[in-house]
Amino acid sequence: MSRGASKGDSNGSLSRKVQKLGASSLIVTLPRSWTKRHNVNVGDLVTIYDEGDRLVIAPSGEQPKDRLYASLSKSSCMKHVGRLVLCSYIFGYDVVIGESNRIIKGEPLDRIARTSSYLHGAEIRLSNNNKMLEIIFTGREDNVEELIQIFGKRISQIFGTMSRYLKGEAGDLDDIANEYTSIMRMNYRILRSLNKMKPMDRKSEKRVKQLYSAVSTLGMAADAAISLASLLQKMSGELGSDERDRLAFLLELAEIATATIVASLNPASVKKAEDAYWKIRNILDLEENSHELIAGVTPQYAYILSRIIEIARLLEVAENILLCIALSEKHIRHG
Repeated sequence: MSRGASKGDSNGSLSRKVQKLGASSLIVTLPRSWTKRHNVNVGDLVTIYDEGDRLVIAPSGEQPKDRLYASLSKSSCMKHVGRLVLCSYIFGYDVVIGESNRIIKGEPLDRIARTSSYLHGAEIRLSNNNKMLEIIFTGREDNVEELIQIFGKRISQIFGTMSRYLKGEAGDLDDIANEYTSIMRMNYRILRSLNKMKPMDRKSEKRVKQLYSAVSTLGMAADAAISLASLLQKMSGELGSDERDRLAFLLELAEIATATIVASLNPASVKKAEDAYWKIRNILDLEENSHELIAGVTPQYAYILSRIIEIARLLEVAENILLCIALSEKHIRHG
């Protein structure tokens, strides 16, 4: 190895030999792969961040990137590499670097590609004879509250489409199944944006945590709604006319409730959150009389009704959280 050359460590870091320049200056060289990736050339400026026990170098004007290093030589890490990528994205890392003593290919690479398809702005790069993996998340910063409102409206539209389908006003539900990837992409994108936020005080920190909980719950409701759409398409032909009408009405309530829940966020509105609550309660109250409701109905109706009630429980959790946020904005003083 020539003087000043680098040697890679198992965690993806690079060792560099400190050299002397002139009478008193010490220098280290920059890795060629890094300068090429960031288009840094001779004469360009870089920014050096002093972080106490380490220095971080970034192209001039860029913030240092938050990196996660993983040893993919361990079978347990390679087995869960898809989830590792997903968690890194959601938790706000900018770069994931994984190094293996074997070529990264086959099923692990497929897992990485499948997971990355759900992640906004994910770029996959392989180097070192396909033994080193680098995933860079390049998505821009988002207005979180606007994105949450768009997310809620998209979920609301799913309920509306199912309701119209049961009433014979929509041809099929294939489009809902095809929306799964885009819905999950939006969910993960919001969670990442929340984790990237830097609250300025305790109040804003609590708000971020509350929004994170609400979005996580809405994501579960979205997943359950898409699953319900697939179920309806298979079972709707076995439902009676009255059963279809009753289920269509409940899905209309879920549609309006979901849209109203996210509308209560910005501007903060206690009234809208309350309106959403009562629509959700109309669905949840059916559970108290479930024995009477399922008497004389088809098993398909009883099962679909139970799934709608489960979704309503998730919507109630999200509504409770956003109601608390609205109350906090309107009527509560923080000490």
